[in-house]
Amino acid sequence: RGTCDMKGFIACALAMVPTWAKAPLKQPIYFGFSYDEEIGCVGAPSLIKRFYEHYSTTAHVIVGEPTSMQPVVAQKGATNLRTTVIGREAHSSQVNQGTSAIHVAARLVTFIEDTMAALVEEGRVDEAFNVP
Repeated sequence: RGTCDMKGFIACALAMVPTWAKAPLKQPIYFGFSYDEEIGCVGAPSLIKRFYEHYSTTAHVIVGEPTSMQPVVAQKGATNLRTTVIGREAHSSQVNQGTSAIHVAARLVTFIEDTMAALVEEGRVDEAFNVP
């Protein structure tokens, strides 16, 4: 895991090298491969900087990830959170003396949904991602 996530794209690109080497290209082709995308694309900033410094006239880029051939600034992710809501027990005839954990949890879920709706309504979303 993590040693070469891009095997397919890299193999396809490198397989084209003999063809490109024989072609009458107007500009050279450069390959750039980054690393550690799982922990924040650690390799990308230095790759971009070096490409800009040495090959600032690069006209085209092929992005190997499945991004419809468009450079992107982010990728969808997922987070699993576990939340514990603790209530305070009370007799059903004296509910005002207790706190229903179910009711508090329901309000929490509603708060999250309302926050998401407000962000969408305010336009505080990235157009690159579909909001559920």
